[in-house]
Amino acid sequence: MSPGSMLPPVSELATRYHVSTGTAHRAIAELKSAGYVAASRGKRATVTYPSEPSEPEVDTSTRRFS
Repeated sequence: MSPGSMLPPVSELATRYHVSTGTAHRAIAELKSAGYVAASRGKRATVTYPSEPSEPEVDTSTRRFS
């Protein structure tokens, strides 16, 4: 999909990919947090480009140093 394109409604995505609506909603939320879509409550999500490439989060709390 190109930037500016609207994603299908959550219910349609859930039906198309055989997942619950909650799962489809969480997937859109993940895309939103990564900057790939813009979405607001009650509006369909729109495809965007991330403003900056996102780095994977690293949990350093369990890393041991010698």
